[in-house]
Amino acid sequence: MLLTKRIILMFLAIHFSFFVVFTSDQWFWILFPLLYIILIAVSMTVPLPRRMTIKQFIIGILSGLFLYGVFAFGYWLLIHTPLPIKEYVHDLYDSIGPSVCWQHALIWLIIAGEEFFWRSFIQKNVLGGFSTIKRILLATCLYTSVHLYSFNPLLILAAIAGGIYWGWLYEKTRNIYTIVASHAVFDLLLLYILPFT
Repeated sequence: MLLTKRIILMFLAIHFSFFVVFTSDQWFWILFPLLYIILIAVSMTVPLPRRMTIKQFIIGILSGLFLYGVFAFGYWLLIHTPLPIKEYVHDLYDSIGPSVCWQHALIWLIIAGEEFFWRSFIQKNVLGGFSTIKRILLATCLYTSVHLYSFNPLLILAAIAGGIYWGWLYEKTRNIYTIVASHAVFDLLLLYILPFT
């Protein structure tokens, strides 16, 4: 299914929603999960795989570890430049990092929502008429575009890198649960086990 007026209107609504979410510091942890509940509901209008094999689960775990390693190496390189990388990282953790119990629970809903919507619904279904490379790149552009409202260069770069990586992995595995597992492992390391702060 290629882009239609309905899809374009949906994206305009999504952009407005993300703008409101990222510019509402006090309401971020209420609005962001609510937005992803709606996007998960939209994603459920298309068929999802029924299960994930053990092999796909292991691929998800290992790919999440690998991506974290790439980000950690990139962070190590960037902090040795004159760029204010540490300030951007601290700002990111302070502004949108979970800080209370209920936020820590909601992070997993957001992870699943991102993958169900941007990879399964958008990349596979909305952009299904395009070639594999175009699907990955277009889905990444759309995914990254809503992160522009964060005004944080690191989050925007992370969205580009994550969009391409998880988009490619989704094309290879064709199982959205593998991508959710990969994203969950990545965020587990980034937020809890080995944060960059």
